[in-house]
Amino acid sequence: MLLPVASVPEPGEPDALESCVRMFQEGEYAQALEAADAALGSAPTGSAPSCPSCERAALGGLAGLARQALGDGDGARQAFEAGLGCAAVREDAGASPRVTLLAVLVARQIVTSAEAAAEASPDMMAGLGLARALAEAAAADEPGDDALRELAARARDAGWALLERRAEALLGRRELDEAHRVIEEALQSPELPPGRRDALREVLWTSVTGEVGRFTGQALESAGDVSEVLALMDRAEEAVRRMPPDALTAEQEEDLRRRLWWGHTKLGVERIEGGDPEAALPLLYRALGLPDMDAERQAQTRRALARALEAVSQRVQEDVERLLGAGDHSGAEARGQALCRAIDEAFEQGLSQEELTDAVAKRQHVMALIAGVERA
Repeated sequence: MLLPVASVPEPGEPDALESCVRMFQEGEYAQALEAADAALGSAPTGSAPSCPSCERAALGGLAGLARQALGDGDGARQAFEAGLGCAAVREDAGASPRVTLLAVLVARQIVTSAEAAAEASPDMMAGLGLARALAEAAAADEPGDDALRELAARARDAGWALLERRAEALLGRRELDEAHRVIEEALQSPELPPGRRDALREVLWTSVTGEVGRFTGQALESAGDVSEVLALMDRAEEAVRRMPPDALTAEQEEDLRRRLWWGHTKLGVERIEGGDPEAALPLLYRALGLPDMDAERQAQTRRALARALEAVSQRVQEDVERLLGAGDHSGAEARGQALCRAIDEAFEQGLSQEELTDAVAKRQHVMALIAGVERA
């Protein structure tokens, strides 16, 4: 939130800004801050401004720069925001050439510092807002000066670059929700340049594909039961669901769906080939239920499901024959009912009678075996 303009006292000495700039350039940050604060605090409460708002804004910028140099990020942010509040007030006469020159020096220093920063911070972003305002005010007074317009553009671009680096740092620390919030806010800004928009989308894309790949890889390497594998794939799907709306292109969204489909299907097929077809079923049903899957991928998943159910049916048939041979009719009946439920679920998921021909035939055989024992 911007500090009210009235909360920043009026500057006093006419040469205060120039003195503060000199002290800052000489590395006398504490002295520059003291002088800026003294100048801003010299006017009596309620008095009229003793100099143009541009000078007050530049003094606020100097105070912010000095506080940054002294490690006071919160104080720097407040000083920059107060300066921005002053910059918003334009006098008809405009600032003097001397004040404009000094204000531009302050703006350039803020931009240079921000361009060298590793990551965005609230004080840095506030400073860039002030730098842009100072440069744009100077450019309005000197419409033929291309360097001033370039400085304002540098301030805008530095802000977007810092935001991009902040998003990358948050993602690197796995602070995904905050990173997505930062990126979503940027993508919603009409001022975001197309190149930066594409770069932020690429940052987000790299992050989410990395998350999906990481969880899918852990699931593939897992020696645990299917519930553990499903939990890992849940986390992969959650990484996709957390994506801000309209953050990705249609092609990127399609690729994410393909990655999730591949992970679930691959895990299901591995369970079949590993001799555990029953564990394959929930994974393959997940793959089949993913939205907007093309016909070819759906067909692959359906074939894998039919294969899994045929293997389940074969295993149940063998179990039932063994249990009946041992006189365990209730156990055989429980296995038969489990097979019936598995096949019924397949029908509910959309598989056809033709796709399940072999599984259905085995179910009929299993139930006939059980019924034959009952009649006997």
